[in-house]
Amino acid sequence: MNKNNIEWIKIQKRNPQQNAIVERFNRTYREDILDANLFFSLNQVYEVTKP
Repeated sequence: MNKNNIEWIKIQKRNPQQNAIVERFNRTYREDILDANLFFSLNQVYEVTKP
C-alpha cells in the first residue's frame, strides 16, 4: 500500500477480462494508430499521439 491506502492487485495471467477497459484501449490504439502508420523513430510516434 502507498500513502493513500491504495492496494495494487495484479490480474491473473491469461485472464485479460479482469482488465477489460485497458485491454480494449490497447487494442484500439494499436489498430488505429500504430498499425495505420509507418514510424521510423519514437519521436514520430510521440508527435502522432500527443494531445
